[in-house]
Amino acid sequence: MASSLERIHQYITRFAPSKIRLQEYITRKWFIISFDELWYDEDIMLHLWIRNYISLAKPIQYTKQKLYQKKFPKESIERIMESYNESFTDWDGYKIRIQSIIDTWVRQGKSIAILRWKLVWLYPIFRDEIDSLLTCNPTSDKENLQTIHIRYQNKYNLTERNGKQKYILFLQRRGFLYKDIVSLLSGDE
Repeated sequence: MASSLERIHQYITRFAPSKIRLQEYITRKWFIISFDELWYDEDIMLHLWIRNYISLAKPIQYTKQKLYQKKFPKESIERIMESYNESFTDWDGYKIRIQSIIDTWVRQGKSIAILRWKLVWLYPIFRDEIDSLLTCNPTSDKENLQTIHIRYQNKYNLTERNGKQKYILFLQRRGFLYKDIVSLLSGDE
């Protein structure tokens, strides 16, 4: 049976908690121990989490949100995030991740407009780079619309008005323009 001090150290190494979370754990487990006995530095835990999110190519907003959820102090987060600003604005670190997101969403048949909107929302620093990646992408909205149409045209009854409206709404939710959908359907009939 591990002692309470060993269990607390295991918790720290496994979860890298904030000081508040660590105090909650200690009180929840009924350990009687003071913080002076522990080797614990909240800044080290923050550095670990931020490096982890940078290696996963997560955006700045996402990283801050997750750190706030883990109950790290706001001042410490802001102070330490400033030292990592270059890592968050390094295009080379994010290019591969963004390109894989684009490839995945194009395979799923998402509209280029929706792709651009979501990626710029996630990574606002890289707006111009995202635009250049999307313009270099060989597929277009009309090609994606064709593949989605081939895949889903039998699911909806396009001879009836109600089925046609549902199909148009389905394609619009995927980000395709109404005029492109109507021209596809009028050329299909």
